[in-house]
Amino acid sequence: MEIGNITKLTLDEGEVETLFVACSNQDDILVGLYKMVVKEWDEVDYVLEGKPHIGVQGWHKIHSLFQKFDELHCEDVFPGCLWLSLGFQKDEKLNAWDVDTSDMKFMR
Repeated sequence: MEIGNITKLTLDEGEVETLFVACSNQDDILVGLYKMVVKEWDEVDYVLEGKPHIGVQGWHKIHSLFQKFDELHCEDVFPGCLWLSLGFQKDEKLNAWDVDTSDMKFMR
């Protein structure tokens, strides 16, 4: 069954930073970020289309956190690569930590 998610919310910068400290691998961080913005994430089997959109400053901060995490824990990867490939979409129309998931469609 296809489900849609029309949600706009604001991430808490402190919660995002805590996620990077609490997780031991980059995959858990990415899933944690998706869980923060897609409330029914545990019911999602597959993302049919779209990515969450986030404001420019928030996007850059998360990218920087991924780079630092990767430099400490993942020496054989390009720092920040996971965020660049599977992370949120940078959106100049949104405030720093605002997130819009209205373009996403899921299968469950």
